Amino acid sequence: MNSGKTVRGHLAAAIGLALCSAAGVASADLVYGTISNFDVYNDTGERTYGFEIEFDDISVDKISYAWHSPNYGLAQTIQQGTTAKLRYEATFAGGNWSAFTEVHPPGGQVATDGHSCVVAVGCEHFGAGLYGSPTATRYRWLIEDKVNPGTLANGPLVSLMAPIYVVNPPANGVGQVEVQAEFDAPEFEQEFEEEKKYPDAVWARITKYELQAGVAIEDLMSDNADLFNNPEIVAEEEFEWELIEKGRNPLSKLDKPKDDIKQIVRRIETYRFIGEVTDENEPDCDVIDCDNPIEGVTLGELIGANMVAQNLIAEEFNPNPVPVPAAAWLFGSAITALGVMKRRKA
Repeated sequence: MNSGKTVRGHLAAAIGLALCSAAGVASADLVYGTISNFDVYNDTGERTYGFEIEFDDISVDKISYAWHSPNYGLAQTIQQGTTAKLRYEATFAGGNWSAFTEVHPPGGQVATDGHSCVVAVGCEHFGAGLYGSPTATRYRWLIEDKVNPGTLANGPLVSLMAPIYVVNPPANGVGQVEVQAEFDAPEFEQEFEEEKKYPDAVWARITKYELQAGVAIEDLMSDNADLFNNPEIVAEEEFEWELIEKGRNPLSKLDKPKDDIKQIVRRIETYRFIGEVTDENEPDCDVIDCDNPIEGVTLGELIGANMVAQNLIAEEFNPNPVPVPAAAWLFGSAITALGVMKRRKA
């Protein structure tokens, strides 16, 4: 592993320790966290005015980090039953919205690089860090309510895939953890006109990287050559091409990493299925090859690429942290140090 990667790994750990130190460790629990970083483009067919991420079986106090959107600003944290939400939304005043996302233009930037949509037209960038792993993650655009203009309504779900992780700690604290990873097809909501055109199935391609030193969330970008094009890091084509349907055939993988592995990173690419379907709007595998996609025939456009990391080193989590500013200050200091390190390297 190269020295730059090790430095970033130590810095990522420092960020986690800073958050824990700011929160205190009284009544703390040991938890395994996740981070994700993704671009998503607006293919709803209309302007959108925000974005929402839902985490099932996670409380808002376990959201350790949320991307500050240049367009929508800080996300609201909302607890709704057992679901925690990050909600980025524009405000409406004087007949105008404070921000919006245009429809993704034909031939525009495709959501592949993990950070391109910070400046591109028709797409946005988001990211989140969690103490723990949700049992399901959903992404959706926010649209203007047609009945009540000037207010927001839930738009269609975005067909990004997020893994469900179950971490099995080592027995008696000795040995390495095991991680059960499951990948289910994203949900579709047929009431939205755009989604009626597509079957409840997607093509998935998943690449896995096992790291000896963890990376921070801003390193989870496709153009990060130190991670995704590093000859010292073996890229495993975990699932080359799989056609999966919601609730039918989730992908499953049991990770048994070596003792020196500190983080597992996955790049999860989701593509539209555009082939022949049955009367039930399912892929017709009697007519087409459901094992090998053909571009333009059964393989449609890329929906998005989600970079997700699972930390294998348990952190201390305090469910009653001190006020956010202290923790935020330490987190910002760590991020600043990362920026300085990157500039020096350049």
